[in-house]
Amino acid sequence: MDSIEREQLPPTAGAAALGEARSAVSSAQAEVDRLKGEEDKAHGLAAAAQCRAELHPEDESRRAEAERLRGEEGKAHTAWAAAVASLNAKTKRLAELSKAEAEKRGEAERAERKRLEDEARSTEERQRREMCASAGERLEAGGFTRKAAPHDFDNLCRAYADARERRAGLLLVGGTGRGKTTAAKALAPYALFINAVTDDLATLAEDGARAALFENRRRNREGWGEYWKWREECAGAWIIDDLGAEATARTYGEIHEYAGELLYALCEAGQAGFRGVPIITTNYAESRLAERYGPRILSRLRGCFVFVSFSGGDHRQKLPIYS
Repeated sequence: MDSIEREQLPPTAGAAALGEARSAVSSAQAEVDRLKGEEDKAHGLAAAAQCRAELHPEDESRRAEAERLRGEEGKAHTAWAAAVASLNAKTKRLAELSKAEAEKRGEAERAERKRLEDEARSTEERQRREMCASAGERLEAGGFTRKAAPHDFDNLCRAYADARERRAGLLLVGGTGRGKTTAAKALAPYALFINAVTDDLATLAEDGARAALFENRRRNREGWGEYWKWREECAGAWIIDDLGAEATARTYGEIHEYAGELLYALCEAGQAGFRGVPIITTNYAESRLAERYGPRILSRLRGCFVFVSFSGGDHRQKLPIYS
């Protein structure tokens, strides 16, 4: 939280004293102004009496009146000077109280900001734990168990929570039989599944028709009920399985990487954040992805997808060999 409204904070103990000091300064200023007016008036009367006494030096009464008015002027000046000194003292006190109050207010604001930040952090951590738990439940229900691959399981749960928070996708990297496809299907059971080997990536890479193809294929394949589950629960999420295993196409002898074109288009769409959590699985490490699709595609993938490396062994059940 960048700023905290002062009205949101409770008044400090020095607020009342500060208010009293402001009132005292205001009253002292008014008294100084009043006494200054009286001094100016006394000075004018004394000056006029002095002029009359000088014009009539033989008149003792005029000289006595001038002396009396000069005395009155002196008294008025003394009273004004005392009021000024009192005003200065009260102004200094007000400044001290204002500084102390500002420090207390700053401490209160910092404490409140820390409380709100801690609260937000606690909420974020709680939401992350909930997302991790949700991912774990999905993985277990989908057949990717923690017992089989504890490190990959925990890693994937954290990555899924991170991807949800960042509105990013997941890119699962690992060797054959590590459970990438099983994990992807478990995390996004209603997502549109695209197999890089068997599906027509060239058609899916066509600009303008991709979204309609995604929705129509899902609707036609699963029916309206499953289609709306996909729309509501996964918000249009999709899975591209076995990226890198697709065949390249040749047109008049020129090689076309339609998968690269599809990835480029999907990453462009995800620059502002994905609605769901799209997932890509591949056997290719980063270096091979860059070699196959180029550094431009790899850079975009790194900007839109959280990479998860599967380190376990081949989990597929092996049948006996008879020889």
